[in-house]
Amino acid sequence: MVTATRKLLTQEDRELCEKVAELNIVLVSRRARALLMLDDGHTQAKSAELSALTIGQLRYVLILFKKKGIDLFPEELKKTFSSEPEVAAGNSIVDVAKEKKKKTKKKKKSKKSSAKKKKKKDEKKKETKSKVKKGKKGKKKKG
Repeated sequence: MVTATRKLLTQEDRELCEKVAELNIVLVSRRARALLMLDDGHTQAKSAELSALTIGQLRYVLILFKKKGIDLFPEELKKTFSSEPEVAAGNSIVDVAKEKKKKTKKKKKSKKSSAKKKKKKDEKKKETKSKVKKGKKGKKKKG
């Protein structure tokens, strides 16, 4: 069921969303499709279904869109489709997306390693405390 609503996207925003939706970058393309569906007048439930998002994800996209507008999409995408190409030669949008994914993985790994370091540090503190307690007990027995 399509309901009559006011237009959500400007013509420029709509063109960008159409291009992003064609890229098949999982979450980004789904968000673009959802915005297009809403702009066409579909209900939130139908838009979520057609774009393969949950209703919660779709509502989150709407909140982001209301706050940021079309800036909710990565800057690299917008540069790729702008009239003045700013992405370096040889860098396709898929390459840019892959690079971003790699950086995210590196950040996650560094967080894990810092958590391991903290755990080791905590274990050393416990060992030190137990050694101190043993030393104090020994002194009391002798004295």
